[in-house]
Amino acid sequence: MSSYCGVPVPTVTALVPRPVASMIVGFTIGDLTWKSVWESLEGTCKIVCKIQFLVIGAMILSTAISQIGMPRQLINWISTLDVSPLVIMGVIIVMYIAMGTVLDGIAMMLMTLPFVYPIVTMLGYDGIWFGVFMCLVAEVGLITPPLGINLFIVQAVASQTGPTPPIGVVIRGATSLLICSILVWILITIFPKIVTWLPNLMYQ
Repeated sequence: MSSYCGVPVPTVTALVPRPVASMIVGFTIGDLTWKSVWESLEGTCKIVCKIQFLVIGAMILSTAISQIGMPRQLINWISTLDVSPLVIMGVIIVMYIAMGTVLDGIAMMLMTLPFVYPIVTMLGYDGIWFGVFMCLVAEVGLITPPLGINLFIVQAVASQTGPTPPIGVVIRGATSLLICSILVWILITIFPKIVTWLPNLMYQ
């Protein structure tokens, strides 16, 4: 609600309430101590360092791919296809899933949105709908086996609490999320007003 009113940005809205509420409940019940808070922060720093190395590697790769002009060439090819809009959207989905196996979400958006967005709006799709849809597609790419970067991040986080799980175990655990995301794709494609209803209230 606070983001809808324009007070904080979405990142702050997601970041601040949860840890504050958790600390209040923990100190009230008595299960949380300052020692456990420090241990939690220390463990978080170790996990973030591992994740950042993965992100740095993905950013280096995305820079190399951007320099050779691959995203622009791919989008130019998609725009020349003489097929229905649904087929073009299918091609765009496959492209984002493939890119998500080697790039992070922000890199994908920065490299492709300037070329993809005009094509999508030209096909008659709502811009807000496509923004939500593209975020879902990018996230699916990040958990798509066998190279989705989030799979390796989960593996690194899990190794902090015990033996490092095999990547196959992580992939099996992500399969349910993959299926749910695809079902959401289908749902918002058939009923696009699920996405646009709330934003449209801001213009009334």
